Amino acid sequence: MTGVLCMEVVCGGAAHTVAVHVEGHGREQCVLVDHDEELDGVLEWLGQERSACRAAAEAVDALQRAVPSASSRIRWISAGVHDERTLDAWKRIGATTPARVRRWTAALAGRSHRRKGGTRPHRQAIRWHREGFTRPEEVGAWITAGLGAGEARKWADAGLSVADARAWLGVGVKDHVEVVAWRRANVIRPGSRAPWAAIGVH
Repeated sequence: MTGVLCMEVVCGGAAHTVAVHVEGHGREQCVLVDHDEELDGVLEWLGQERSACRAAAEAVDALQRAVPSASSRIRWISAGVHDERTLDAWKRIGATTPARVRRWTAALAGRSHRRKGGTRPHRQAIRWHREGFTRPEEVGAWITAGLGAGEARKWADAGLSVADARAWLGVGVKDHVEVVAWRRANVIRPGSRAPWAAIGVH
């Protein structure tokens, strides 16, 4: 196949185009269409991270062995996969297509307690997968409730659903052990706890 394939890249807050010229016999050339490559070089020399455009262009080469088709490669890169190690990590947890990777990254985007700098999405997904959460939609619900993978596992192991977690966290009960104790005392709904708490019973 020969021709030009283009991918949109959000770079520095603007939409840029990276063009991949496929020349046949495995030869390809990336062109940063509307990006200042000279400025890139200066900024990198000053210690700034490479631009999103440059990262996408480098990924075209880095993924060539694992994903020979240039059009498939562009779909993976557009989903945020820039190297073989990341591609393998996603595939190990069942995200075998760019669309599945996007489902995971969308679910993980709600994570509010991410450390500064963040953890890369595939590492977060692996953590959730290790805790037994294999569906991105389920993970997204736990994240929206305000829980990380380890905490969600404890709530689930205690027989509590994500809806239970949202309800109890909403009234200030952050510990699944306390929820289990209230339920043993036949206080099933979070709202039923308030009169007891008001007179100092915990």
